[in-house]
Amino acid sequence: MPGVLCESVGPGMRPSERAVTVRDVRGHGEVILVENGFLTVRGDKTYLPVGVCFIDKERNVVLVEFPHEAITGGNRLWVRSADLIWPNGVKPGPLIFEQVDGTPEQGYTGQFATQGPVG
Repeated sequence: MPGVLCESVGPGMRPSERAVTVRDVRGHGEVILVENGFLTVRGDKTYLPVGVCFIDKERNVVLVEFPHEAITGGNRLWVRSADLIWPNGVKPGPLIFEQVDGTPEQGYTGQFATQGPVG
């Protein structure tokens, strides 16, 4: 599962919980409470596992979805591509969605997406 960079990690409401802050592309922070074991630590950086909803390659941003609603009310957030880590360190290639008429549409990353070249 991909992970998004946490700007800060602080104590939660229980000893096993952490309050993490994730910044969007405009600098707005969302705070979410998660179990400490749910976070991924790589070196001095901490990442929150997220779902990827959409990859905008032109703007180099990704729409991500939190595992549950943030304290601040958000569920989804546009983040910089550079703030994500990918499973096994491999960023996915272009994702293709086949439209009703059978023509491919790039960029869609929902449940019906398949990975592969356009054409």
